Amino acid sequence: MFVLSLPSALLFEGRYFSGVLAGSLLGSLNLYFLALMVVRIMADKSDSSGKGPLIMRFMLKYVFIGILMLGAVFLFGCHPLGFAVGFSNIIFAILIDGLFLRRDGEKIQN
Repeated sequence: MFVLSLPSALLFEGRYFSGVLAGSLLGSLNLYFLALMVVRIMADKSDSSGKGPLIMRFMLKYVFIGILMLGAVFLFGCHPLGFAVGFSNIIFAILIDGLFLRRDGEKIQN
């Protein structure tokens, strides 16, 4: 999560660093809750008529994430570009881990 946060703290102003940090935290939470939601949807063995509440929770999660994004930028004064960089920071970390750090036979632990 802090792949880009520390360099931004050293190189840029505080507003940009707070944007990167807030975006990193929100991006990590978003990915975590997305993974939980996918596991619940895939584990549900019932017919598709029972998935309505899960789909509604999925949509409400993104409304909530959007409200938090707007709050971070407009209420707390985070830099929008820093927030976007921080929000995508978790994707960079996953790519680096998958491409360079993980061995072929290594299992992913929960």
